[in-house]
Amino acid sequence: MAVWGSDAGRWRNGEHNSKITFSINDTQMSILEKYSDGSGGGNQVL
Repeated sequence: MAVWGSDAGRWRNGEHNSKITFSINDTQMSILEKYSDGSGGGNQVL
């Protein structure tokens, strides 16, 4: 399970908010953040 939020406590579920997805394969976790304009990037965490 992944929990993603902000210090201000506002839910990030609007159409213009970024979308967060994650995957776990063996011992590696990948996190991808994609913005409403199509840009974004990912990180891999061991």
